[in-house]
Amino acid sequence: QGVSCTVRDTRGREIAAALEGLAIVDWHGKEDVQRQMRRAIKAALRGGGAPAERIEALTARVMDVARARLR
Repeated sequence: QGVSCTVRDTRGREIAAALEGLAIVDWHGKEDVQRQMRRAIKAALRGGGAPAERIEALTARVMDVARARLR
């Protein structure tokens, strides 16, 4: 469990850093930027060993959080 939490925390930080780097002015309305964000999220989730069947749902949840926090 401890190793899993460490990996999850590391992946979370990687995703947050990637999204912050991509969050330009008015990114909410720019589909190309959102596409890049989704790609970065999916790559980090796959790298973290997330189950393939959950990647889409997890990506959508992360994007929802990003929309709320990255303004």
